[in-house]
Amino acid sequence: MVSCLTADNYLVTPYVTQDNGASPEGNNPPGKISSKTSLGPGLQIIRERYRGWLFDEAFPFWDRFGVDHENGGLFCGLDYDGNRVTDEKFMWYQGRGLWVYSHAYRRHGRNSRFLETARRTYEFLLRSGRDDSGLWWSSVGPGGEPIEGADLMGFAGMFAAEGMQEFARATGETDVLENALEAYRRTRSTFEDRSRSAKPHYLPLHYPGIRLLGHEMVFIRFLTQVLRQHEDPDLREALRQAVANALGPFFHPIHGLTSEALDANLNRPDDVNDDFFVLGHGMETMWMIMEAAVLLDDDEVLETAFARFRTHSEASWDTKNGGFRTALSLSRGALPGRLLWHHDEALIGNLMLYAMTGSDQALDQFLRIDEFTTDTFRVEGRSGPVWALEANDSNTPPAQVDRMGNYHLPRRLMLCLELFDAIERSNTAQGNISI
Repeated sequence: MVSCLTADNYLVTPYVTQDNGASPEGNNPPGKISSKTSLGPGLQIIRERYRGWLFDEAFPFWDRFGVDHENGGLFCGLDYDGNRVTDEKFMWYQGRGLWVYSHAYRRHGRNSRFLETARRTYEFLLRSGRDDSGLWWSSVGPGGEPIEGADLMGFAGMFAAEGMQEFARATGETDVLENALEAYRRTRSTFEDRSRSAKPHYLPLHYPGIRLLGHEMVFIRFLTQVLRQHEDPDLREALRQAVANALGPFFHPIHGLTSEALDANLNRPDDVNDDFFVLGHGMETMWMIMEAAVLLDDDEVLETAFARFRTHSEASWDTKNGGFRTALSLSRGALPGRLLWHHDEALIGNLMLYAMTGSDQALDQFLRIDEFTTDTFRVEGRSGPVWALEANDSNTPPAQVDRMGNYHLPRRLMLCLELFDAIERSNTAQGNISI
């Protein structure tokens, strides 16, 4: 049983698991949609709403204001009205944007405009994304001129790798997949450098070679997707190891939550990082492990991911004001504010949990989170509704912003649409999870 914890206006309800950490709800064979699911009228309405938000709002906004049709790549330094606040191209968002447009082309209509944007973004990444040593820049200018130095945290490289593998899957171009694998291997060596001096801004403490849950998370997501198009025993073993790390060393045995930071040897630190949890990363990682468990055909891992996803969901919900608190230090309290991406990942995870188990609780959670997220983060811009990336503890988004998100929201909309379709197919013949 996970202990009750309190911090500020925040309560974690105890969550009972079986001795092996498995969810008490049970499970279907990996990858199968539960026969207990149904795409009732409520979910059908949400499906149509998500489709409209994606194709009538999100993609037109980005095509008009964010896509650099001259040089390739994307601008994310935008306000609600689409005005460009900065010409910087943050490298994380180039790889992320490549994934979004490649996936949209591959799974949502094969629109040639999506493919064109993906290809130009891919070419921009190859041309301007890296320094002479192969490290990925943190940010560059419109034409690719470096603005900030190399991203020693490594996420720019992993998002580039993820975007490239999806572009390879969309086009069937083997040289693109090779570039994706090269980016993965180069970035992995950066993550595993024990002298690496990156300082994640959100952590209480930093030390050389620090290992983050986010590292395992991006490995899991990348490798799961690559193995669907390219079988490789070494990559499969790397996926098993990343899953084992996330469920093993990163799991806090006392608090029942997934820690954010370990030392370079994957040991638990004896400092304030020990009880610091980025709960949004915990939830995001667990739905990615659900996917990985399907690929690995591992029921035990799947059950554990179900249980821990629910634990993190319950642990981060603010019972007083609603919404998810993204991070929590048990010794210092919950960090203030709400972040849209956390709610996006919670929606994906709960819908996946419902699809795979038929859990009424997961469905209720999905509906509650969808309502809260829409009411809180959806705001009016000059060209129509857009989404704020954050809100305060009173669930009010900022009046002005200097950045818009091109990844978590469209990914949520696309993956949920795919899950809705899988659930609908299962109402007549059992379908598979394939997102």
